[in-house]
Amino acid sequence: MIRNLFTIIGIVSILGVIFFFIRPDWIKNISSSPKPDPSGAVTKVNAKLSAERTMAKILPKDKGGLLQIEPQANGEDHSLTIVEDVGEDLPSRNSPYILVINKANSTMRYCRLSPIVKKASLRGICPHDVKFQEVPSTPGSPYQVIIWVPTAMDIPLEFELLLGGSRS
Repeated sequence: MIRNLFTIIGIVSILGVIFFFIRPDWIKNISSSPKPDPSGAVTKVNAKLSAERTMAKILPKDKGGLLQIEPQANGEDHSLTIVEDVGEDLPSRNSPYILVINKANSTMRYCRLSPIVKKASLRGICPHDVKFQEVPSTPGSPYQVIIWVPTAMDIPLEFELLLGGSRS
């Protein structure tokens, strides 16, 4: 009986060494993070979260939504490729978005982002009471950002877009 127990412990330890230290390729693929797509080019685009657009009585449905997106040096306009839609209250948890919460009048407005948006960040120096928060996510889940502002103000942003690659 004890000999059978030691045999089972030996087999389990050998399998443990194989799976956790040697790691066959299929286990490496499961446990590793996804590799970046080399076929896509990352483009950085500057934009401004507009106080005027954020506080408008009627949501701006034109290109850019709540954002004023600067054209690229080569003349390309990414307004329609960054923002897909705008809305009030809370966006869907299954879509990428930037949610703007105005603490002065307790309003929420959001821009639903295109899947090619890989990252957004503050550009330059913003007041200390502006809070920029990326929603924690798992690989493959949509990119989501919440911006808390004390009152309506222009906030400079920078977007990283993955152009020409897979849009996962």
